Formats: sequence, C-alpha cells, structure tokens
Amino acid sequence: NGIYVQIYHNSTLNLSLFTLKLNLSNGWITYIQIIEMLQNKIYQNYIIEILKNFFVVLFSFSIIAWTVKAVNYLNLIVESGYSTSTYLIYSLLSLTGVLTKFIPLSFLVTIVFFIVKHNEEKELTILWT
Repeated sequence: NGIYVQIYHNSTLNLSLFTLKLNLSNGWITYIQIIEMLQNKIYQNYIIEILKNFFVVLFSFSIIAWTVKAVNYLNLIVESGYSTSTYLIYSLLSLTGVLTKFIPLSFLVTIVFFIVKHNEEKELTILWT
C-alpha cells in the first residue's frame, strides 16, 4: 500500500495532492502513503481513461509516421543493395525516435479530448460542485 523512501531529515509535509504518513526512526522516513487523489475511484477511472487514450493516440500517430519513414528506407534495398535485415533494423530503430517526438502532441490531444468529452457530458461540472 505504499512506497518506501529514505530521507535524511525529520519533516512533515501536508499538501493538497498527497498526505505523508511518517514512521520516524533515527531520522528516516520509511513510509509514504500513496497519493490520496488516486485512492478515489473516480480519479482512478479518469487516470485509466486518460492513459488508455494517450497510448492509442501515441501509437496511431507513431504508426503513421513510422510507415512513411519505413517507405523512405526502401531506398536502401533498391538503390544501395542492402539486405532486408538491414532495412528491418533501420525501420525498427527509427520507431523509438518517432515515438518520443509524438509524446507531447499525444498528451495534448488526449487531455483536450478528455476535457471536451467530460464537459459535454457535464461530468466535470458535477464533480466540481
């Protein structure tokens, strides 16, 4: 139920997002309670929905861009005479570069989609009142 951490000084920290339960022995904080917000089922469902949509959008964008890049690498086989294994290696190695470039855009699209969807269904108004 927790994350174990070691910190060198005695301190108590209460923020709106999380609460620390401290077990102090010789100045070590040994237990931190999981973020309180994530213990609420509504917020857990929101996080799961956002993460699912994020990965779907990320992989959709990445597959499209990766396909275009892989077609450009066909040049290696046709003109330069490299083997298909070299083509596959180049294509697979370029996938990580494509994925990392689409992370911010995918996150933005996911958050906008999430807010618009829940705003139209009045779920955010209900939650905030």
